[in-house]
Amino acid sequence: MRKVRSKPKVCIMTSVHQPYDIRIFYKQARSLAAAGYDVNLIAQKQENTEEEVDGVRFIPVPKSKNRVERISKTVWQVFSKAVKQKADIYHFHDPELLPAGIMLKLLGKKVIYDIHENVAEQIQNKQWVPCRRLISRMYRLLELTVCRLFPLVLAEASYDKLYPASWKKTVVQNFAELALFPERSSVAKQANSLVYIGGVTRLRGISVVLEALHLLKQQRIDFHFDCIGPAAGEYRNELERQCADYGLTKQVTFHGHMKAAEAYRIVQKSSIGLAVLQPDPNYFESFPTKMFEYMALRIPFITSNFPLYVKTVEATGSGVAVDPQNPAMLAQTIRYMLEHPMELKEMGEKGRAAVEATYNWSREESKLLQLYDDLLAGSVKSVNKVNKIKNLEESR
Repeated sequence: MRKVRSKPKVCIMTSVHQPYDIRIFYKQARSLAAAGYDVNLIAQKQENTEEEVDGVRFIPVPKSKNRVERISKTVWQVFSKAVKQKADIYHFHDPELLPAGIMLKLLGKKVIYDIHENVAEQIQNKQWVPCRRLISRMYRLLELTVCRLFPLVLAEASYDKLYPASWKKTVVQNFAELALFPERSSVAKQANSLVYIGGVTRLRGISVVLEALHLLKQQRIDFHFDCIGPAAGEYRNELERQCADYGLTKQVTFHGHMKAAEAYRIVQKSSIGLAVLQPDPNYFESFPTKMFEYMALRIPFITSNFPLYVKTVEATGSGVAVDPQNPAMLAQTIRYMLEHPMELKEMGEKGRAAVEATYNWSREESKLLQLYDDLLAGSVKSVNKVNKIKNLEESR
């Protein structure tokens, strides 16, 4: 790890993500701090006290009660604290912080916009949004216009086609941070245990997983499913009702958000990891980060049969791809894998080997650091001349 000569100050901003987000904190922030940057991370926290972890100083803003409060109040609290940092570089992660990014740019700051999602595509696929096609186009135009203000825009490589061909691109993959995953685990395996880690939403396939588990229960297959990650209140209630209707209350545990170390301990004892994302344009060409986390922890996994995922599964031999909308196929695959533990062990070992050889963050962080170095040195002056886009898929 190279060190920068002085200590340029970086202010990372998020109004949406958890402070210990894998992508934002464990990869980007820690890598920057280890390279010699003075890293400050502004995020919502329950505790209203500053703390420093692994060289990263957390600056809290109060947790919002709902989305309306987050957009109307939290965004401006984040901006207010960001201005006070007087940082050399500002790096923000959420579309709702675009106004804050613009104002920081107008104040003469170097600003990085980190795009996690294809928001315009999401809007077009939300049935409840009125005039969604028009709103989607308006947002796309707004985003492209605003992006020209920033010297550095980070987005998934799959979004390449959305940006002018003249923009220079650098691909930085969101692979597993090996430092978070022990080479060998002392955690005892729990037989017939299934796990999911990530955001708990309908598009992540959790409802389909419960349907498959219902079929397994009808077949008298023994299992336990740990679901790790935050879920919106309404959907969490829906999942709990689904569990009750299927008689799965004792077989399913919803853990909610957990710190990475705690979550990985549960994953380590599991037999199979699940990542059956539903068909959505945001997912077709973007790796689910959880897939690499399972591989790093030697956990064989079941994922969706999207071409990109199938290619990875076939290349590594670390998992199985299925139709994510077919609960019967998912149930059949889970049953087969649970009944063949030696195959599971072999897949787990192959997954770990693939991460150590290819799919690890240490191979990628130097690209991120170079982008920062270039920005500080002034070699990235205008988005119209040089703009670099990285492939950092959705972490949770």
